[in-house]
Amino acid sequence: MIRVSKKKLYIGICSLCLLLLIFPVAYYLFSVLGWDGLTTMSSRELWRNRIKSFFQDIELDLNQQQVLKIAKTNGWDNPNACVVSSNEIRLGTPLELGASNWIVILKFKNDKLISAIVRIEDDINSQYEVKGAPKDIIFKEE
Repeated sequence: MIRVSKKKLYIGICSLCLLLLIFPVAYYLFSVLGWDGLTTMSSRELWRNRIKSFFQDIELDLNQQQVLKIAKTNGWDNPNACVVSSNEIRLGTPLELGASNWIVILKFKNDKLISAIVRIEDDINSQYEVKGAPKDIIFKEE
C-alpha cells in the first residue's frame, strides 16, 4: 500500500484542479480570441483595416505634414514618433508573435510622397507585397 501524506495529496489535487482550469482558458484565448501572446485577432484586424483606410486616403505628391495628419486621423496617436528621416516615415502596428505585424513604409523626395508600401516586421526590405495588404503605391518616373 502506498502511503501519501495529506499535505501531498492536497497539493496534488490542487495542481490537478489548476491544470483543469488553465487548459480551457488557454484554449479560449488562443482559439476563440486568436490571441498570440501579444495581440488579439480583433486588434490585428483593427490595425490592418486602419492601414487599408490610410492607403485609400493618401496619394502621391502629398507632403510629409499632410501624410502625418492623415496618419493621425487613421489611428496613429503620435505619427511624428515614426519619422525615420526627412525622406522616410514608418508607421508600425502592435507587435505580433512571429514578427508578422504590418509596417507602412512611406518614402519622400523633396517633401513629396513617392512611395507607400506595407511589409511585415521580419521582412521590411522585401520586394514582395504582403498578402492581404493594400497594393504598393510607387511613383514611376518616365
